[in-house]
Amino acid sequence: MRSTRATPDQGALFRLTLLGPFGLNGADGNRVAVTSKRGQALLAILATSPRGERSRSWLESTLWCAKPSEQAKASLRKELSNLKKAVNVSEPALLQADSSRVWVDTDQLWIDVFQNTGSTGEEFLEGMDIAGEEAFEDWLREKRSELSGSSDGSSLPAQADAGLDTSEVKPTKLAIAVLPIRMEPPKPDLEFAAYGFGEELINRLSRLRWLPVIARSSSFALAPELTDPVAAGRALGARYIVEGSLRSSGSGFRLSIGLADAESGQTLWNEAIVLKAIEDPDAIEATLDGLTAALDHRIDHSEQLRAIGTTDRNPDLLQLIWKARWHLVRLTDEDIAIAEGLLDQAAELQPNSSEVMIERAWLTVRKLWLSRGSEEQIRALRKSAQAAIFADPSDARGHMIAGIAEFWLHQPLRAEGLLRRAVELNPSLVMAHAQLGSSLYHKGETEEAIETLETAIRLSPNDFDLFFTEGELAMAHLTEGNLEESIVHAEASLSRRAAYWSSHVARINALAGLNRMTEAKAAYAEMLAAQPKFKPHFIDWLPYLDVSRNAALKDGLNQAATYTD
Repeated sequence: MRSTRATPDQGALFRLTLLGPFGLNGADGNRVAVTSKRGQALLAILATSPRGERSRSWLESTLWCAKPSEQAKASLRKELSNLKKAVNVSEPALLQADSSRVWVDTDQLWIDVFQNTGSTGEEFLEGMDIAGEEAFEDWLREKRSELSGSSDGSSLPAQADAGLDTSEVKPTKLAIAVLPIRMEPPKPDLEFAAYGFGEELINRLSRLRWLPVIARSSSFALAPELTDPVAAGRALGARYIVEGSLRSSGSGFRLSIGLADAESGQTLWNEAIVLKAIEDPDAIEATLDGLTAALDHRIDHSEQLRAIGTTDRNPDLLQLIWKARWHLVRLTDEDIAIAEGLLDQAAELQPNSSEVMIERAWLTVRKLWLSRGSEEQIRALRKSAQAAIFADPSDARGHMIAGIAEFWLHQPLRAEGLLRRAVELNPSLVMAHAQLGSSLYHKGETEEAIETLETAIRLSPNDFDLFFTEGELAMAHLTEGNLEESIVHAEASLSRRAAYWSSHVARINALAGLNRMTEAKAAYAEMLAAQPKFKPHFIDWLPYLDVSRNAALKDGLNQAATYTD
C-alpha cells in the first residue's frame, strides 16, 4: 500500500515545501520558523520516509556522523526539543519520539513532492548543505537522483508502490542489496521491527566503504515476486543479496539472515539469531554489528576467490585490489611482494583512489609488522594513513591504520583516540577492535583490553586475522595474571599460525609463571622450530608504556631456555 500523505482538503495542519528551498507553513499560511539546517533536514528525512519514521541511531549517524556517538545522541535530543517547540502546536503532536524511533504524523502534512502535479524543475532541498556530514550528503544526493529520475514529477514512494521496474536487466557489479526483512507470519504491530532491522543493516553495511550498498529505496521497492536471489540481483544490479525473516520464537524472536551470490544463486552464508526482545537497543546493536562483520568477511573472501580465479591479461582496478588481498592474507614474503606489485599497478590506473590508498597503507602495516619496521618507516606509514583519511574521512580503516602507526611510535593517547574513532565510524571493523585492545593492554588497561579483544572475536569468529586477536588476548591475560587463560588463547592462536612468535612468548611466560618449567622449555624449543629467525630482542619492539614488561617477557624466555631438569 502507498503511504498516505494529507492533502489540503483533508485538513492538513502544515504545508511542507521540499522542492526548492525548505519551507514549512501552518494551516493559516504563516511561516513556521525552522532556522536550524539540521532541523530542516530532519523534517525532510522523516516526511519522505516510509510511515514518516526513522530510528534514532540512523538519524544520529546521518546528521551527526562527524561527532562521537554520545555527542550525536545529545545533539539529536536538543534538535528534537527545539523542533517540538516549533511544530507541536496541537494534539496529536506532529513530531514524536521514543527511545529508539522518531516520527512525524503524516496525516497532518501536505508535502509537495507527493503531489502528482508534473515536474516543477526545482531542486529537492535547494541550497541545503551541512558541512562535514557526508552521510547526509549521500542521502540528499540519492533523493535528488530519485526525484529527478521521475518523468512525471512523482516522488519515490509512489514509484515504490508500483514495484521496481525490472524490464531492463542490469549487469551485476560489486554491490550488496538487502531485501526487506519479512515478518513471518505477518503481524502488523511488529512489521516496523522487521522493516527497521533491514534499514539499519543497510546503514551499517554502508560504513564498510569498500562495498557499495544498493539504496534502500531501490531494494525495498523490489516487486515481491522477485525474491529469487538471481532475479533480485539482475533487477538491482547487485552481485550479493541479503534476505531474512523475523518470527516469534518462544518468549522471544528468531532472526534468520542469508547471503546469496546473485550470479550463481549459491547460498554463501546463513545465520539464525535468537533475540530475547526486539525493544532492547543494546541487543539489536550487538546483533547488527555481528551481522555486518560476518557479511564483510564472507564477501571479502568471495571477492578474493573470484579475482584470483580470473586470467584477464588487463585486469581492472578491483581485480588488482582483490588479487592483492588474496596474497596479502597469506603473510609470506613472496605473497607480500606479489601484492605490492598488484597494488602498484592499481595505483597507476587510479592514483587518487581512496581504496588503493587504504590497501597500500594496509600492506605497509603487514610488512612493518613482520619486519619490525624502523621509526622512519612507521612515520611514513602514518603519513600514508593521514592521506587516506583526507581522501575519505568516513572510512574507518584510515583512522585504524593511523592509530596503529601512532601505537608503534609509542604515542598511546593518539593511538587510542584514532582507534576509538575507527570503531565509532564502523562498529563492525574487527581489526579496529583488536588493535584497540592491543593498545589498551600495552598501556596497562588490561580489563578493558580483554573485553575489547573478546568483542573482536565475537564479531568475527572466523576472521583471517583471528590468530592475531587470540595472541593479543593471550598477552593481555598474561599481563593481568590470568596464566591459564593466557595459555588457552596462545594455543588457539598458534593453531592458526604456528610461526606467530608473540603467542609463543605469551605461552612460554605463562608456563614459567605457573612453574611448569619442563613444559616451558619444550614450548621454547617449539617456538624456535616454528620461527627459527626469532631473537629475544624482538620483544623490545613491543610498545609497552611500562618498559619493565619487555624485560619481564625476556626474563621468562631466558628461564625457559636455560632450565635444566
